[in-house]
Amino acid sequence: MLYSCDQNKYQSWYNSLSLEERSWQKIIAKLWQIFQLYPEKELSDTDIFYLISLIPSLQKKQEKLIYDLCSKRNISYWVTRVSRAGDFLYLICPQLDSLKKNLEGKNGEQLYRYLTRVFQNIIIQCNNKIIKDLESAESKYDDNLMNSSCKEIYHPAKIKTMGEIILEEENRKGAEKLYIQIKQEWSLNKINLLCEYYDKVNGIKTERLKAESENNIYKLHQRLRNDFNELLTQYTKDEIRTFFKLYLPELCQETPPSPTYLYNKKTKAEELL
Repeated sequence: MLYSCDQNKYQSWYNSLSLEERSWQKIIAKLWQIFQLYPEKELSDTDIFYLISLIPSLQKKQEKLIYDLCSKRNISYWVTRVSRAGDFLYLICPQLDSLKKNLEGKNGEQLYRYLTRVFQNIIIQCNNKIIKDLESAESKYDDNLMNSSCKEIYHPAKIKTMGEIILEEENRKGAEKLYIQIKQEWSLNKINLLCEYYDKVNGIKTERLKAESENNIYKLHQRLRNDFNELLTQYTKDEIRTFFKLYLPELCQETPPSPTYLYNKKTKAEELL
């Protein structure tokens, strides 16, 4: 299922709401009802529309800046809203369990104030990301699948943004399937290698493979790239991108770092055959 992010369909839906239903207070309350059932219940187009409608509501100054930057660069403002809705979903997913626990027993004004702060902080993060990209004169789309901070040109005729990619149910389902497959079929050695490569691509300081020689690491990276070329016969690039965005950080947190490729090696790694 591909979520409908068509602007005309959204506008038709939005026009059908009453003035009270359009208030960001009501939208926040509605979104919390939706997120309480997610991910067990998949999001509908209407659910996504509620999320898109919230994006410009909580940070007016940032929103004006984004709108002005889009106008200046002849970039679709609508696409930035859709992209930020996807980024919002990506950022809130890991927080949902703790949010539900923290909000147990809360209702009325107390619940509303807490949710407003949480949603506002997430929107600020989404806005900061897109403002940085829009302000960059050298902004280009980075096709490196493992780069979690790839820059994107927000133009609907050219590419999908990462936010749009995440909003597609097929991509999230494929990413989850890949996550399960890697956990079940890959050794700790191989997952540690994957996490080391991910850290290196994203400029993250890492202890993984620290004791391996550069020659060995080069060979291991070649093998890893071959493995992912094989995975491209089973998964789409967008599914793999979604895996790196949604699941790989969690997988790497679960995998203890090893300075050598083999977890049981105590001495300097031998040359690979």
